[in-house]
Amino acid sequence: MSQRSKGAKEFMCQGHNCAQAVVYAFRKEIKLTEENAINIAEKYASGTYITCGTVLAMHIVINGLIDRAYHPKPYLYTDNTKTMIMTVDQEFEKELGSLACRELRENYNGDGLICHKCIAIAVKLLEENLNL
Repeated sequence: MSQRSKGAKEFMCQGHNCAQAVVYAFRKEIKLTEENAINIAEKYASGTYITCGTVLAMHIVINGLIDRAYHPKPYLYTDNTKTMIMTVDQEFEKELGSLACRELRENYNGDGLICHKCIAIAVKLLEENLNL
């Protein structure tokens, strides 16, 4: 487990959500302050948009690094980010069996630690695919 992944998990344990933890872990690379990282990802946790918050956080990071933009709908992508977003989504789903928060929680018997696992996988996928 990378230092970035450990830091993201610790950040979540301080009362932040899964999406915030992933975006926070990459805040320097995408040129966000801690406050902006928290605010951008705030509404994407707990399956609010059906999709796991860490998946949407990966989209935020990819959009920030490649397009230098933060789309109000991170589940959308541009021509520049489409391939990368599709790749990390497929790899995430392959590792955990779903992109949907509810399904992930059900597959892991409601275990709250699934969120920690999702954070670790999202961080690892971003580090590997973005060469960070």
